[in-house]
Parts: sequence; C-alpha cells; structure tokens
Amino acid sequence: MQPYQDAIGEMIDAFARLPGISRRGAERLTYHLLQQPEEVSDTLANAIAHGRHSIHYCKRCFNLTDEELCPICKSSKRDKHRVCVVEEARDIIAIEHSGAWKGLYHVLGGVISPMDGVGPDQLHIKELLARIDEEGIEEIILALNASVEGEATTLYLISQLHTKDVKVSRIAQGLSAGSDIKYADQMTLSRAIEGRTEINHWTKEELNVTLNNVTIIMYSIEVLVRVLSRMWRNRQTRTFQVRMPQGVWVQVPPSAASADQMVSAFLCAQILFTKNH
Repeated sequence: MQPYQDAIGEMIDAFARLPGISRRGAERLTYHLLQQPEEVSDTLANAIAHGRHSIHYCKRCFNLTDEELCPICKSSKRDKHRVCVVEEARDIIAIEHSGAWKGLYHVLGGVISPMDGVGPDQLHIKELLARIDEEGIEEIILALNASVEGEATTLYLISQLHTKDVKVSRIAQGLSAGSDIKYADQMTLSRAIEGRTEINHWTKEELNVTLNNVTIIMYSIEVLVRVLSRMWRNRQTRTFQVRMPQGVWVQVPPSAASADQMVSAFLCAQILFTKNH
C-alpha cells in the first residue's frame, strides 16, 4: 500500500525526475509546497510555465534569453573583439560571478561525446567560425571543462581555428583534471582566465604531432578496454598486464578504470584523427 495518494505521488515523481533531487528530497519539496499558501505554488507553476515558453537561445552566442539577443551581447560595455567559448549556458554564470571576463561568449551546446552521439556537427562550431569573420573577433578563449571530452573538443577547436587570423588561448589549468567549470570557486576561475595561455602559435606540424600523440594514447586505452571487458566477464584474476605501444607493460587492476570513460576517450581520438587527416 502506498503511503500517499495519487495526486501527492504525481508531485513527488515530478520532483524526483529533476537532476540532483533524490526521492526523499522530492517528498520534502512536495510536502513543503502543500503546507504553503496556495499562491506560493501558483507563483512557482506560473514562473516555470512562462520561462519554458519564453526562454530560447540567443541568436548570436546561444546563451539562454527571453529576447532576440541576450543582455551580454547587447551590452555596449562588453569587449566586442574577444569571445570566451564555453560548453553550456550555465558556465557563463560561473565566469560572470568571477568578474574576470568583460568580453562576449559563445556557447557550444556541449562537447564532442561519441558515446552520446554528439560530434562536431552537433555543436555550434560553424557559427563560431562565422562570427570570427563577421564580427572582427581578435581573440578566442577556450574555457571548456577539463574532462576527456572537453580536452578532445579543445583540440578540435584549435585545429579549426588554426587558419583564422585570430589569437587563440585557453584558460590556465587551475582547474583539476575532470573538474567542472560551473562548480569552481570565483577566485579559481578569475585566476584561470587572467593566466590564460596563448596556443595558436603552434605550427601545423606541431598540431599534427599533438593529434598523433593523442591517437596513440587512445589506442592504448582501446587495448585496455578490450582486456577489461574480458576481465569483467572472468573475474578470477585480480590483476592483469597489458602491452602498451613502444613495448611498455602496465599492470592494471580491474577496478582501476571506467570502461565508459575509456571508450569515450578512444572515440574522441578517432574523431580528432579523422577530422585532421
């Protein structure tokens, strides 16, 4: 027997589908709203409905806005010649709170993630390249998360921006590997932006060497994935050895790596190698 009626259960189910909300958290939110005056629930419902129908992407930078252009793109106080490239609109909020950036933004709408069916064509990369030509942009700052997919996307953008007459830099690595920009504190983000490193001085040969090195590493990861898959089907052995490129042997416990992460890394490397050769 359910401890609550169908109407209450529907509210709990609706809250529980939101990211970061557990079943117990959904129950607390539901009973909290039911104990409040009716206008509180009406205000919340109206705000959600209004926002869902009126908020869309900025036609220039793909930030979220309820107008044709977002407030940052329309502002006369922003530096129109510098653009910070981020993964999601939420990253803009984190960087704005740091107060270290006075230029414009460009939201990619994600990162290269083959396991999720997201390639370069599904991101707003073509629009970024068009903005460079149309708006006279002088500097592009890459502020993507320090994940496998974020690094792959950064390398892909570098290869695409290499032929453009624009300064390309990336934020300093004050962020730890695998960290998410929107969860970084204001001081870390401020220092990362101020300490950004120019990267478009790479020659085409240096870029190709970097991409080849990434491909070699990802090939090694593919080997690990295959061996891990066999080990997980037969868990009698606690550790195993894998022969890496250049004759290096590595001993790896089955619990040392995530198969999903390694497959994603390898597929990202394949995209980078294919797009640049």
